[in-house]
Parts: sequence; C-alpha cells; structure tokens
Amino acid sequence: MQRGRKSVAHLSIVPILNPGQYAQPPSDLTTAEAKLWVAICATKPTSWFAADTYPILKEYVRHCIESDRLTNAIHVAANGDLADITYLKVYAKLLSLRAVETAAMLRCATTMRLTQSSRATSTATTAANSVSAADKPWSTAAVV
Repeated sequence: MQRGRKSVAHLSIVPILNPGQYAQPPSDLTTAEAKLWVAICATKPTSWFAADTYPILKEYVRHCIESDRLTNAIHVAANGDLADITYLKVYAKLLSLRAVETAAMLRCATTMRLTQSSRATSTATTAANSVSAADKPWSTAAVV
C-alpha cells in the first residue's frame, strides 16, 4: 500500500466495479416467499444483505406472506354475522394474529434498515422538523 499522498495518475484511474449478485432465496422458502425475497433484494444494493442477515430476511418474508394470508382471511370473515359470538371470537383472533405478524415484520424490517425511520439520521430528522409552515408552498394563500 502506498504511503502519503496519491499521485494524480493514481487518482485518475477509475476502478471497474463488479456489480455483484443478489442473495438467492433459500430452498426452504415457498414460491411466494422466494418471489418476495427476490423483490426485496432487488430494491437494495447487492452488498446490502450480508450472509449474517439472511435468517432475518427469511423470517421477514415469512412474516410478510403470513400477514397477507391473515388479511385475506379477515376480508373473507368480514362478511360474517356480528351478532354471533363465535364469529366475533374468530374475527378478533384473526385481527390479533395479524397484529402480531405485523409487529414481527416491522421489527425485522427495522433491524435490516428497510424502513424509512430506521435510516433516518438525527440531522435529517432535525432538518425535516425545522421546516416552518411558511416554507411550505401549499400552506400559503395564492397571491393574484
């Protein structure tokens, strides 16, 4: 490794970057889970998911698919008889299960820094909160 300042000639060389490959879905995922895995990986740089995050990503896609399944069951159950106590218990259980899946999904997403809030820096948050109402064009009256 060269010590000291780098020469102009050295700095003018543009390295060829290998774009890399996205993480392949594990074989134990269902077809829907594998499709979601590929879709999520495609939204990030190839180096975003290291091998140590694969178990978290795997659980994340499982929670997402299960949440979708529960949502479909809730939509079907929404046409039930509200006067029936058994129906209400099943409906409440479905809603509760979906809330648990959603919470687990959000924990995984935040851990892998997939959510906007997990990527927010204190500087960006402070800057966003410091914008006054007068700075927003939609909050001022139009002058004709």
